[in-house]
Amino acid sequence: MKRFKQVSEYCFRQSNRGRLWQKGYYDHVLRSDQDTERVVEHILENPVRQGLCESWDEYPFSWSRWHRRRGEM
Repeated sequence: MKRFKQVSEYCFRQSNRGRLWQKGYYDHVLRSDQDTERVVEHILENPVRQGLCESWDEYPFSWSRWHRRRGEM
């Protein structure tokens, strides 16, 4: 991952100004489907924890409205 980020940042800077990757970004490899589900739930609940909405699916920028509908099928 480190090498990929270095190369992509270099290529990006050849034609653009600014940074491609957020400083202080933390990469984490998920080891199982169970981990993935738990991490997705945690991320979706961020706006709720910040008081921006009552439920994650009310948040207008939630990318996972499809995720809930898919799970209901």
